[in-house]
Amino acid sequence: MALSFVLKGIELRQVAALPLCVGLAVSEALEEAAGCRAEIKWPNDLVVGGKKVCGILCEGVVGEETAAVCGIGINLTQTAEDFARRQLPHGGSLLSECGVRLAPRELAVQVLAHCDRRIEQFFARGLPSLLPAYRARSATLDRTVRVLWEGREAVGWAVDVGEDGSLLVEIDGRVVPVCSGEASVRGLYGYR
Repeated sequence: MALSFVLKGIELRQVAALPLCVGLAVSEALEEAAGCRAEIKWPNDLVVGGKKVCGILCEGVVGEETAAVCGIGINLTQTAEDFARRQLPHGGSLLSECGVRLAPRELAVQVLAHCDRRIEQFFARGLPSLLPAYRARSATLDRTVRVLWEGREAVGWAVDVGEDGSLLVEIDGRVVPVCSGEASVRGLYGYR
């Protein structure tokens, strides 16, 4: 299922944190609809049982009015065999991981309702108001991660998410903020 929406009048400084907000909202919607826990792999992929079931991309658009386009892709009905055949060992769907078959239109309504609520909270109170719920759903925090950025690779411990949405990673005894546009984060063993 693919779904996208446009937010008009957003400030460019807010666009970088928007994927975290939308990721939280979609994880809540998937848990409500499918009945299984959807965790967030920083900043905005959703995993169920260690398998990626959803990806989210938010991009800023500058023109007469600043806007953001948010795209959400959710794997609904693929089987484990489908992912194996495509050599995607870390891919999953709501059917393969939760055992449920959801109607795309009904799920879209739930996703948009959760996004609306969390985006309103984000605009009214900022990203810090969402971080406790985001942290509670994190599949990245308190784990060893491999960070690829600025042409180098480092292994560290994901300690927190900063108030700006950056991933705070302890590398060689110091905490380094990693921004989503500057890094790729992967767990050492598997997708997480």
